[in-house]
Amino acid sequence: MNLSELLERPVTTRQGRKLGHLLDLRVRDDGLVLEGIYGVRGWLERIGFNKGSAKGFRWARVLAIEPDRIVIDEHAA
Repeated sequence: MNLSELLERPVTTRQGRKLGHLLDLRVRDDGLVLEGIYGVRGWLERIGFNKGSAKGFRWARVLAIEPDRIVIDEHAA
C-alpha cells in the first residue's frame, strides 16, 4: 500500500465517530509508521502553521484499513 492511497481517507473510531481525514504520517528513520495526523489542525501544520498542534493517533491503534476509511480504537492506551 502507498501513502497516496491513504491520504484524505476518513478516520473513524470503531463506534463510527468521524475524527477527520488522514493528512500525514509520522515515521521513524527506518520507515516504521508511528502516528497518523488528521483534522484541520493537521492540515494547518502540513502547510506550515501551528507546528506541534496537530491531532494524531498512534498507528498501533489502527484496527482496520478499509476501502472507504481507517478505523482506530479510540480507547487504546
